Amino acid sequence: MSRSYHRNGIGWLIASGVIAVATIIGLVFLIINTANLFGKDSYWFNLLKDTALLTVITSVAIYILRITVKLALSSLHLSRDAKEREQLSYFYLALIESKGITNQERISVINALFSRSDTGLLKGDSAPTLPTGITDVIEKVNNSECN
Repeated sequence: MSRSYHRNGIGWLIASGVIAVATIIGLVFLIINTANLFGKDSYWFNLLKDTALLTVITSVAIYILRITVKLALSSLHLSRDAKEREQLSYFYLALIESKGITNQERISVINALFSRSDTGLLKGDSAPTLPTGITDVIEKVNNSECN
């Protein structure tokens, strides 16, 4: 899963670079090849029309670029999160094997493993811990195993 997110992140970074370069080249080409853009003999209406055209094109390109950069950063963040969860899983299994884990530590590790990942795409999106009802179920299962 980590590799998949990493590949997606690199793909979005490449797409962002292509969009940025294409936008710069397109705007330079448009400015150079528009005859009356900001010229001395242009009327105010033509000047306003050309300025509005450049503003709209630039705004749309920057908006698309912003989205692709967010997707790239989110994918790379999820890749790192998947790697951390994989290592935490190995650590948890090693603790269980050595029987060196208490019930409270087990609940903490399970909360960390199964909590939501923060993608960074939504503002105020935080990764909450498991609800207390689930930790109660885990404790009941552990208590029934002991009996």
